[in-house]
Amino acid sequence: MTGGAGGMGQSSGSSDGGGSKRSAADDISAVAPPFDVEDVLRMHRVGLQDEVIIQALRARFHPMTLSADDLELLTKNSVSPTVISVMEDPFRDGSTSEGRSHSRTGTDHNI
Repeated sequence: MTGGAGGMGQSSGSSDGGGSKRSAADDISAVAPPFDVEDVLRMHRVGLQDEVIIQALRARFHPMTLSADDLELLTKNSVSPTVISVMEDPFRDGSTSEGRSHSRTGTDHNI
């Protein structure tokens, strides 16, 4: 039994020609696919707090490109502007205060 993981989707160093490097975001996405608008709506509908949704979005390292229809749907369903902003840029400051700085850990509660 050679090959260890045998077909578990771990194809590091495969035929990419060695020219491209994988980022942490690529590694996270391979394990946990990015959220989409419906995922965020589901989290909102079950009553998760904004901060929990924001942490989940940041954990996936994946910005979303939101269409006008997406924005309308999110707004009609009362998803907060802060969550929508983080959907587009997961590393944007999730606070409502514009002057606060980013925190690498995503926990800037004591600033």
